[in-house]
Amino acid sequence: MTTAELDSHKMILIREIIDHFNTEEALQRLAEACSIIRREENDSSCDEFPTQLFQELAETVERQYKAGLCITDEELDKVIRTW
Repeated sequence: MTTAELDSHKMILIREIIDHFNTEEALQRLAEACSIIRREENDSSCDEFPTQLFQELAETVERQYKAGLCITDEELDKVIRTW
């Protein structure tokens, strides 16, 4: 969706609010719904791992692995058992 289309949808929604939400109770319920939607958007954005950061980390791990700076699961298990 382009910015112009998004702005158009926003304006339609604003007109809908102005024309049809005429009571304090209706506006309060609308405000609560908006709050819930914003929280859900914020929560879902935290679940996503930025693609560029993931790629950089994967490349770093690959370089470390090739340089022999990593250990296997078995080697790590042996180290943990000595604790």
